Amino acid sequence: MTRHKINHEIQVKETIVIDSKGDNLGIKSLEEAKKLAAALEMDLVLVSEDGNKSVSKIMDYKKFLYDQKKKERKNNKS
Repeated sequence: MTRHKINHEIQVKETIVIDSKGDNLGIKSLEEAKKLAAALEMDLVLVSEDGNKSVSKIMDYKKFLYDQKKKERKNNKS
């Protein structure tokens, strides 16, 4: 499973921010994106980094990891 950079581990100036519902909030500074995530009591997760473009999603990272592990276990049983 891929290890994502979260919150303080992210080192970009700007990022495209996707909220927890999947809506694009546009390009935000890293500090602004972190503040948005903190206000929602969620994590900012870097999901894609390609040269000058980066995409971050606001989500509950622990829940995301739990769901991923659950899917992996289900796929391994098949």
